[in-house]
Amino acid sequence: MIEAHIDGLAKRIELIGERTDAFFISLRELANLALATRALSHAVREEGRDTAWIDRLRGRVEALNAGPLARAKAAGLVRADFDIADVHMIAQMVAGGALDTPASGVPAGADRALYMLIQGLSPRPQHR
Repeated sequence: MIEAHIDGLAKRIELIGERTDAFFISLRELANLALATRALSHAVREEGRDTAWIDRLRGRVEALNAGPLARAKAAGLVRADFDIADVHMIAQMVAGGALDTPASGVPAGADRALYMLIQGLSPRPQHR
C-alpha cells in the first residue's frame, strides 16, 4: 500500500514538471501519504521488520524530491541548508497539522501546517 502511494507521488511529481513550487506540492502529497498510511507505517516501524525496505522507500522519496528541492532552492524558495533527508520529518509535521482537526478540516489543517513550515524553510533576508 505504501509503495502504491509512492508510485502515485512519482506520477504527480512528473506531472508537476519543472515548477519552482513543485517541492511544496510534493510535501503536501507526502503529508497525504503520511495521513493515509499512518497506522500501517507505525506498525511497520514498531515491528522493526525489514528495515532495508523502509530505507529503500525513504531513499526513493528523497530521490523523487531531489529535483524539486534543487529548483526551489535555486528560485530562493527554500533555504540552502535544508537537507533532503529532512523531507520525511517535514511531511510528518505537515500531516501532524491535520491530526488535531475535525475530519472536515483535515485538508485545511495540513495546508496551514505546510504554510507555517514554508515560512521556516524560506531563506531569511541578508542584513547589512
